[in-house]
Amino acid sequence: MQSEPEVEPVTVAIACGDPLVRSSLASALRARPELEVVAEVELADVVVWDAGPVSSAASSAWQELETIAAPVLALIADPALASAALEAGARGAIAREVSPFALCAAVLAVHHGLLVLDSGARAQLVASKHAEALSAASESEELTARELEILVLVARGLSNAEIAEQLVLSPLTVKTHVARVLDKLNLRDRIQAVVLAYENGIVRPGGDQPLVAQ
Repeated sequence: MQSEPEVEPVTVAIACGDPLVRSSLASALRARPELEVVAEVELADVVVWDAGPVSSAASSAWQELETIAAPVLALIADPALASAALEAGARGAIAREVSPFALCAAVLAVHHGLLVLDSGARAQLVASKHAEALSAASESEELTARELEILVLVARGLSNAEIAEQLVLSPLTVKTHVARVLDKLNLRDRIQAVVLAYENGIVRPGGDQPLVAQ
């Protein structure tokens, strides 16, 4: 029998200022053979970024996260910081005290383009964004098929450039579509779009297809 081809591991860098926390995170990640911990952020498929003692969405610490090119999984001490993490460019936000299993699962999910929020972060986003977004959407215009595609990909955490590549569109066209989606649904930002998409069943955790009739 022909042997299965080897699958390249997902490389993960850890951005954390606390040596003990960094060592603990590295041990958890190395326990999974499909993950490989690397030292350089520039060489990583995914970056685990520890927000450390950050306690405010206004903190300048989020500027560091914004400079990272690879998909970022943010570890936060307070679920209320999930919004700041996503606005700074993270594709996921989970508690710092996450279990090793959940950490590895979140890294793999982020690598595959999914938005990752633990229950605390999701509840905070829903409490602060969802009620207003849902109320506005009930009186909004209907989305076109293309706009629904864009909403699904935004909800999965893709950037405008990644959406453009997947749909074979120009980044400018994608930016225009995103603006139209937000305008039609009367949403302030992409975070409200994410919450609206998940809470109304447009996308499902772990899935990438819109739940609409074909």
